Amino acid sequence: MTKKKILIIDDEEAILEMLKQGLELRSSYDVFIASEKDEYIKLLENEAFDVIFLDHRMPVIKGANLAVDIRNSDGPNQNTVIVFISGNIKEVKALAESLPSSHFLQKPLILEELYDLLDSL
Repeated sequence: MTKKKILIIDDEEAILEMLKQGLELRSSYDVFIASEKDEYIKLLENEAFDVIFLDHRMPVIKGANLAVDIRNSDGPNQNTVIVFISGNIKEVKALAESLPSSHFLQKPLILEELYDLLDSL
């Protein structure tokens, strides 16, 4: 079985580590994490992912803007599924519904919900 390649972008190291460890409990995921702009830009330009988990509120760029940049790029992730993660339900859920191949999970994240979403993709 081929592992799903997952990128998690969040400015909070604790969230990144929790998600990475939680996803790695299952051997079916290959997980990459990035909190700094230069890290995630390099990964997005050079690696093709099956799913990108994207925090909405980050200091350098909003997740919404980064998602639009990803969709408008010619890079390998132009059509990759994007899952927004945020505590701001109204704003982010509407955004996820407006972008193709996008989903929303509310913080605090529950691993079972994460697994269920990934299994459905």
